[in-house]
Amino acid sequence: MFNIEFSSHAKRFLKKAGKELAKRIIDKIEKLNIEPFPSDVKRVVNRKEKIFRLRVGDYRI
Repeated sequence: MFNIEFSSHAKRFLKKAGKELAKRIIDKIEKLNIEPFPSDVKRVVNRKEKIFRLRVGDYRI
């Protein structure tokens, strides 16, 4: 359905993050391929474009 691509900044962050946090983030992103708009997704306010976000702990993806 969708292709998932990580920016170089995201790849560096995931390498530096702990294994457990990186796994939680990657799992959440992979679930988006199955269900692109889960119930916990929210729209980013004050943006003209339709940009959405998910939270994984203290991090926004």
